[in-house]
Amino acid sequence: MSDDKAVSIYRELARIPSLATAQIVNTQAGSVTVSSTWSQRDLERGSIIKFTRTYLAFGTEEKVFQKVLPVPDITELHEELLSSFSTCGKYKAVFRQVKNKKGEEQQYLEIWTEESKVNNVNLTAIDKHGKVNTDGEFGCLNWSSDNKRLVYIAEKKKQKTASYFGRKSEQVEEETEKDPIKGEQYLFRDDWGETLVDKCFPVICTFDVATETVSVLEDVPEDLSPAQATWGPQDAGIIFSALYNEAYKLGAIYCDNRRSAIFHLSLEGNKCDLLSATDKCCRSPRCCPDQSKLVYIQNDVGGPHQHCKQLMMYDWTSQTSSVIIDIVNRSKDQNSFPGLFLVNLPLRCWAGDHQTVFLDTIWHSTQKIVSINTSTKQETLITRNETYPSWTVIDVSGNLLLAKRASPNKSGQMVICDTSQVNASGGLDWFVLSDNKMEFTDVSWKVFSLPQSDGLDVEGIMFAPTASIGQEQQPPLIVFPHGGPHSSIIASYLVMPVFLCRLNYAVICVNYRGSTGFGQDAIFSLPGKVGTQDVGDVHLMAKHALNEGYGDPKRVMVTGGSHGGFLSLHMIGQYPEFYKVLQYVIPFVILQVFCGAGFEFTYNFVPTSDVYQGMLEKSPISHIQKVKAPTLFLIGKDDLRVPPKQGENFYKILRARNIRTKLLLYPENNHGLVKLEAESDCLINIYRWFEENS
Repeated sequence: MSDDKAVSIYRELARIPSLATAQIVNTQAGSVTVSSTWSQRDLERGSIIKFTRTYLAFGTEEKVFQKVLPVPDITELHEELLSSFSTCGKYKAVFRQVKNKKGEEQQYLEIWTEESKVNNVNLTAIDKHGKVNTDGEFGCLNWSSDNKRLVYIAEKKKQKTASYFGRKSEQVEEETEKDPIKGEQYLFRDDWGETLVDKCFPVICTFDVATETVSVLEDVPEDLSPAQATWGPQDAGIIFSALYNEAYKLGAIYCDNRRSAIFHLSLEGNKCDLLSATDKCCRSPRCCPDQSKLVYIQNDVGGPHQHCKQLMMYDWTSQTSSVIIDIVNRSKDQNSFPGLFLVNLPLRCWAGDHQTVFLDTIWHSTQKIVSINTSTKQETLITRNETYPSWTVIDVSGNLLLAKRASPNKSGQMVICDTSQVNASGGLDWFVLSDNKMEFTDVSWKVFSLPQSDGLDVEGIMFAPTASIGQEQQPPLIVFPHGGPHSSIIASYLVMPVFLCRLNYAVICVNYRGSTGFGQDAIFSLPGKVGTQDVGDVHLMAKHALNEGYGDPKRVMVTGGSHGGFLSLHMIGQYPEFYKVLQYVIPFVILQVFCGAGFEFTYNFVPTSDVYQGMLEKSPISHIQKVKAPTLFLIGKDDLRVPPKQGENFYKILRARNIRTKLLLYPENNHGLVKLEAESDCLINIYRWFEENS
């Protein structure tokens, strides 16, 4: 098959919009208004573009009127960073980044009504704080209940520094400004790691809409990095989660095992009260509509970077916290609740009854929505539709639940339901809002589940060309273990498997033991066994797919990123006659994760030679002399999670052994290779590598 065919298929997939955010804005006069933001790959511009859509639905009629909000188109020069609707639905706040005529980036806070923009404040010029945090870890933008104020997180303003030898006129720009600190121009500033390198000292800020006044709240303890701020009861204080700075900051992204807690900062008494435990990881504070209760998620500190979560509730009347949903060690079967596996609660998750919470959780190789009654402490599965195994809660307002659903051969679709209206079969009737869904009839899928002797399951999601099913001549099989290692692949629309499947490859995505969504026991089964248990599970699923008639046994290939790349290198080293071709993205060539190797991390831990030896033995480089498969390396030049030199060194050793190999190094890309130019180039090169070597 030609490269042109691959490019054409990718272009088709790239045109499919993806739902980024959405909110139920208005629910009056028998109608429902939903405002949504969508992202789409623009290959010609080499960037991800965003656009807004508003849906106006009348009752349960199958008719939706669509219009575009009066917000300017989002471009590279006028990038919308974060937005939020007021509780009344009449106002929209937007953080926007704009490049001035000199090419300098400036940040603005805009307030929009249904008619026009009414406030436009240049936050950079006000100079009260540094850049606004709009990432998923620290970023937030929330209205007070009276729609008069906003709360957000920004970086603390840096005090100016100067050389010991600079002239005074060069050191002080204004008479009112503090003298710069001499000799600290190059002072190291500890940050929160990959994708958060500019997040060093977050501060809580409020904005008064009427006076256009920005205030930086000063009474947060210095050992905390506040995040995810929202308004407390009567708007008298700010509720926020906060990471403890500890002796030094560890990377926060993808790591829900850092010590953090929930606090309430009084705006009048300047008092910061602790609402949660201090020896846990606590995040996602969410107040119910009448602000009488607060829920958040909690798990232990340390160990694996992802855990099964507890759902906690803080009662403002009794001022006590209680466990609503506890940790589940293991589920009885695929139909049993496996525990809570999620990164954050939905921004609005409470129903109008002030006692029901809606959230989505990974459930084996699917993602489902559950309702949780905080009074009875019972969870109820509300999405049982096998046609769509992937469900995400987008927003909750009163009895209305807004969600996104997808399947491996159906792209994302936005739907809404009235949770108070149960149909005759005991389920909910979902009303389709968006019309962006694309269905690929040439892609078939199914989920395999293989119980193991320890009572845990290994699962795989099979993507197969529809035309190949039942045929004697089978396509090449690509084995795809996920990264993490404590994450999962869910049966949803995934660009790479669909792309390869439509190019006549079968793809088996593997959830090995240690994946999320299978209970806490599964998570803790892996530390100390990486390179053996996970490798064995992946190989077991690959052989099962072949036994089930999917893929050509003579053309088995493997691909993966991060820990999936680590596993891929293990596969070609431990089973050199089985796997013929490898493609991987930034793997751990030499294991550098203490927990994965079976060692517990402490801040003052100094590795011994035995520790290094243990990590080396569990690393794929220990099998490099057995590798035979042609190997393609895809590496982000700015990766802070895995040193790019690890992949480069592996590549050089393979070249020295005359193994066919190729390395692509992507500038301005970190661990995820998420920039569009890198993603598109990776996919085409992956296909070409498989074609040339299969």
